[in-house]
Amino acid sequence: MRYWLALLCAAAFVGMALGSDDCDSPCLTCDDGSRTICNTCIAGWYLDDPTEGKCAQCKVSNCDNCDSDSNLCQTCSPGYYYDSTQNKCESCKSPCATCSDEYTCESCLDTHYWDGSKCVPCVSPCATCTDENTCKSCVAGKYFENGECKDCDIENCDKCDSDHTTCDLCHEGYYYDDSDPSNPVCKPCKSPCLTCTDADTCTSCVDTYYFDGNECQECKAPCEKCSDENTCTSCIGTYYFDGTECQQCKSPCVNCTDENTCTSCVVGKYLDKGECKDCDIENCDKCDSDHTTCELCHEGYSYDDSDPSNPVCKPCNSPCLTCTDPDTCTSCVDTFYFDGTQCQPCESPCLTCTDGDTCKSCVDTYYLDGTECKECQSPCEKCTGVDTCTSCVDTYYLDGTECKECVSPCEKCTGVDTCTSCVAGKYLDGTECKDCIENCDKCDSDPAVCEVCRDGYYFDGSDSANPLCKQCESPCVKCTALDQCSSCVVGKYLDGTECKDCIENCDECSTDPTSCEKCHEGYYFNTTECKRCESPCDTCSSYDVCQSCVADYYNAATNPDDDADCQPCDEAHCPHSQSPSSSALQPSGKSEGGLSTLYIGLIAAAGAIVLIGACIGLIALIHHCVKEKGPSVGIATSQHDVLFDDEDDVDLTPMPKKNKKGGDDDAFI
Repeated sequence: MRYWLALLCAAAFVGMALGSDDCDSPCLTCDDGSRTICNTCIAGWYLDDPTEGKCAQCKVSNCDNCDSDSNLCQTCSPGYYYDSTQNKCESCKSPCATCSDEYTCESCLDTHYWDGSKCVPCVSPCATCTDENTCKSCVAGKYFENGECKDCDIENCDKCDSDHTTCDLCHEGYYYDDSDPSNPVCKPCKSPCLTCTDADTCTSCVDTYYFDGNECQECKAPCEKCSDENTCTSCIGTYYFDGTECQQCKSPCVNCTDENTCTSCVVGKYLDKGECKDCDIENCDKCDSDHTTCELCHEGYSYDDSDPSNPVCKPCNSPCLTCTDPDTCTSCVDTFYFDGTQCQPCESPCLTCTDGDTCKSCVDTYYLDGTECKECQSPCEKCTGVDTCTSCVDTYYLDGTECKECVSPCEKCTGVDTCTSCVAGKYLDGTECKDCIENCDKCDSDPAVCEVCRDGYYFDGSDSANPLCKQCESPCVKCTALDQCSSCVVGKYLDGTECKDCIENCDECSTDPTSCEKCHEGYYFNTTECKRCESPCDTCSSYDVCQSCVADYYNAATNPDDDADCQPCDEAHCPHSQSPSSSALQPSGKSEGGLSTLYIGLIAAAGAIVLIGACIGLIALIHHCVKEKGPSVGIATSQHDVLFDDEDDVDLTPMPKKNKKGGDDDAFI
């Protein structure tokens, strides 16, 4: 008996000595004398070869105990349940701590309690609890005393002693400062510190930063968390961590835990056990797991399940952005606002607005000043304020927030020396304007090839060494070649490329030369000819419909858009004109300027009398001078030259004049 007891004690001693602490992983227990020959394996491993004592890892993730033959999972890790259809251990859904399937909890997380049928959250200030009324621990800022949660006296303190005046742990992002024992406080750490010992000394960093031993450094995207500059530990949304680096989730996954397991899906898909599948309803953004019921239609659609066998997302009628049915708006597209019952258009210059008086943005050429749109001042094309241009009208360029005029020969430009187009007669070479050939308005990069000559010129490139823009010859006003007109002088019309005569006194006519579109001024078209307007019409549209009046008549029409009503002038309407009704000297005939021939004769007679008087006076003066001074004064006539010898003597001696035969003619007249 003692022998067997001793043997059992020895075996127990050996088992204790060769337990998990003395075996190499993944052995849980191992043979005497060897750390690597396993008798049993740790969770997630099974004894693959008992004779060799080797453990193999379960092929099912999150499995604690698996079948060595079929490799099926027999027991999942805590917090997981076994899905036999897929031979997978699926995570229990919160708030289950353990579960038998997706919907059946066996125990609850500490933050919940079991009410007999489900997990119910603990009620604050309980952080953990055993039932509705019994706390096990308290939320931050409370301390536990006699089964009750009470307030800490120090603000931003997570955990305080039972005396509630000393903080053991401040909120994350705060540090404890008891330098003033009478007023200990929790002070905030400076960003991006997550925890700190004082205002300037970080001990850990917020997400997207890592602690390099001295300070917080930013992680490089797409890392969400990292341990150093090159080592990610988790990734931002739409990426997953593959153990060494961040990999992007592939559509239709939006978020995922690995290459094949989605946690959320793109629009129009629903999540089914880590896989994204199509909703059955067209234009549905989000559908239930049964994929036949739409929870959210695309923007601009409303859900209609009036026919349960065929639910649909129907388009909202414009200008609805969202609606409860096609005709009942709940919000509006841009350029409209919702007045509570329907969509109303924003009034220009508002582009978008919240109501009829409140603009949110403005049309081009206006800027938003508070809730009002004000016009940009030229040469600004667009602006953000009265003195802040963002783009300029043509022929100006933007210099900072100011528009400056392009300098010729630039027509348009982006800077003082940077042309983008040129004035007529120049072409763009890079950003510089250079001369085309003479009389050329537009040429390509080859200045010798004119695309458009100036009006009245045509391109002649027959001599490649000397291409020219040559002047069109009358009756062409514009032409494409010497004998090919494209427009004609007044009184001609274009027939193909030839200019032909319109009817007499016609300025413009169509291809029918017998029909005039515009007669000479003072003429009107009367079926087949241009006839002169009859007085008192100066211009007219027909023989008795005046458009303007001749001199000494005025337009008595009161409406400027009406035909002219020509009436004789009087003092009230044209006081500076000679009225035909008031002049006693008015003859029947009139000169072209409107004066009578009698007036003209009187003026001419008066002029002749003045001229004769001047001549008589001049002769008398000469006679007086001869009599007083003697014969030294001379005067020239058509037959005599007069000599003035000096200022004292006037010589009236006739100068000799050559006669037709070459002799001198000394006769006086």
